[in-house]
Amino acid sequence: MNKIGIASDHAGYEMKEFLVGYLDAMGYEVLDFGTHSPDSVDYADFAHPLAEAIENGELERGIALCGSGEGMTMTLNKHQGIRAGLAWEPEIASLIRRHNNANIIVFPARFISNDEAVAMLDAYFSAQFEGGRTASKRWRSPAAQPEKRQNKGQNLRARPFRTAGNLPVSYGITGVLLPPIPTVGCCIFYAIPTAV
Repeated sequence: MNKIGIASDHAGYEMKEFLVGYLDAMGYEVLDFGTHSPDSVDYADFAHPLAEAIENGELERGIALCGSGEGMTMTLNKHQGIRAGLAWEPEIASLIRRHNNANIIVFPARFISNDEAVAMLDAYFSAQFEGGRTASKRWRSPAAQPEKRQNKGQNLRARPFRTAGNLPVSYGITGVLLPPIPTVGCCIFYAIPTAV
């Protein structure tokens, strides 16, 4: 029997309950990490246990749901062993598995129907990681691999300090934060490029 985990916040609760029934009918053993009611909750409280179960080897894959799907996706991807992908149509669901080897599929529960979620699950489950050129997209923790990212041969990191005589010179952005504008109610940040 295949095991799969599922987690949601209050916005995804009803769809999660539907998917638990669907997965059970398809022969999956479902570990439900909650939430267990439509009462307002914080999605992170349910995302982290799902991610930890996958990282610990208890599960291979999972499903997560929240209103837009973004909160769950961002929270799950903070975990070293998680590759969560947000899907809103079957082709995306297949691609996150085939190209990115996603081990968690995330749904935007407020923007899709139960039937659309089932179609995406079917596409996700039937897809296999293709490896090849996509296997070189290794998932690393930024702390574990401090290598410089390159774009067309140019270093995208901030340029280091250099000196002009005895004075340090840097390249970057100097910012000026202006006070709130009373009629708009927000602050404005003006970026001033500096290079000496």
